[in-house]
Amino acid sequence: MTTSSSEAIPVELAPLLNRPANVYEHDRCEFDTIPIEGIEAFWLEAAKRNLQRQAKRIPAVADILGEADPRSFTTLDDFIPLLFSDDVYKSYDPAWIDAHDYAALTRWISRFTARDHSKVDMEGCASLTEWCQRILDQTGDLISHSSGTSGTLSFIPRSPADQDLITDSLMWNFQDQAFGGVRLFFPDQPNDVTLFAPVPRTMFRITSGIYDSLERRYRTHPVQAFNIDQRPEFSIAQGKLRKAKQTGTLQEALQHPIVAEFAETVAKVEAAGPQLIDEWTNRLVE
Repeated sequence: MTTSSSEAIPVELAPLLNRPANVYEHDRCEFDTIPIEGIEAFWLEAAKRNLQRQAKRIPAVADILGEADPRSFTTLDDFIPLLFSDDVYKSYDPAWIDAHDYAALTRWISRFTARDHSKVDMEGCASLTEWCQRILDQTGDLISHSSGTSGTLSFIPRSPADQDLITDSLMWNFQDQAFGGVRLFFPDQPNDVTLFAPVPRTMFRITSGIYDSLERRYRTHPVQAFNIDQRPEFSIAQGKLRKAKQTGTLQEALQHPIVAEFAETVAKVEAAGPQLIDEWTNRLVE
């Protein structure tokens, strides 16, 4: 991509520079005739502004930016070295979980959010599930964890605005060309949409935040998902058990307290898979 200046940004996109998410308030057809050069100029300038803003708000972003000046960036490729690697969200000490030191885990994750976690009460917190719930209740942040395939979870804080942004993007992309690129769905307007997802309904993952946002913000029918709860401890146990079976270290894995507590639950849920899919499919048909 060649260097782009703010002067090259089309007038249609200029009002969105400081808040690109406002694009979801527009019909897609409003932007169909913009040349790609203008769109690229917008991408670059909006990214510069957003990075500068977030570096002042989020400690981990400030750390990775260091002394670099986003205003000197000339292409989107200049942002690549600043992207977090996958293991950044696993950079906590696993011993904190084993020791129930959720105050330390809170201090660690607070570096990845602009929201204040310093006053979150973790006194007597006894589980990962409770840790996630307390942060949600006291700050509004959804602590979204990964699938735990490796047995170690990533944790990413998602604010209510983050969740609504994903939902707005999802609903905005239903603007089929057959309808001329015109929005079909708007926040706070009831509709007859029913969405289906073959994953648990209740868990601390971004999908749950999307379900809640869809139902609250777009007044969809209840999202149809598996009617089970899946705690973060379940994902840890499932990942460690899967890895142990592959490496022949099952007995060793069962010594881990979370694995020992949830091994039976993991087996029951995995055995119930076909039944859960049947029930979910029947609801979809209905």
